[in-house]
Amino acid sequence: MKYKRVIWDWNGTLLDDFDISIDAINEMFEERGMPKFKDKEDYLKHFCFPIEKYYKNVGFDFSKEPYPVLAHEFIDKYNQKLVSCGLVKGIREVLEAFKDAGIKQMILSACEQNMLDKDICRFGLGKYFDAVLGGGDIYAKGKVERALEWISDSKTDISDTLFVGDTLHDYDTAKAIGADVLLVTYGHSDRTRLSATGQTVVDTPEEIKDFVFSEK
Repeated sequence: MKYKRVIWDWNGTLLDDFDISIDAINEMFEERGMPKFKDKEDYLKHFCFPIEKYYKNVGFDFSKEPYPVLAHEFIDKYNQKLVSCGLVKGIREVLEAFKDAGIKQMILSACEQNMLDKDICRFGLGKYFDAVLGGGDIYAKGKVERALEWISDSKTDISDTLFVGDTLHDYDTAKAIGADVLLVTYGHSDRTRLSATGQTVVDTPEEIKDFVFSEK
């Protein structure tokens, strides 16, 4: 088997938080008289990393409301809805299959570490992961530095590693750390943008499993 380790993104890849993410940002738009996202496609067209750039692109005026204020407001709304979120359908079975096959797994997320740890505990996922790496704050700036720091500290060989994520930032992170990448369409980016990377793109958790077990 080619891959001995899988690095997972969290939001949109393992956690099905798509609907609450749209609902939270649309509430912020509505409260300010700004146009809301019309549908899933409208949201997917705009979402990007870093989140600060995404907020600016959709029309928030940082001279009136600084990004940290907006970020805290979004997280408050998001957390109120988080209880309604579940894992992506079928993803637990993939985690179990990889665990049974002896594939090491970890999470690398821009989500704030304490929030991430609570979710991992809530879903009972701790047994699947050797490491759970989140961000130091709620501002979701990126993951590359955190990943490189972990690789250096743990002296991990990334040559046999696959990064699974749902955004262009996941692609960029995988390339920065020297891992292969597999991108999924059921999260926070559409197929068109993901396919433009030239990497393999899949639509379901089952296809993630098939891809990993087919690679020799």
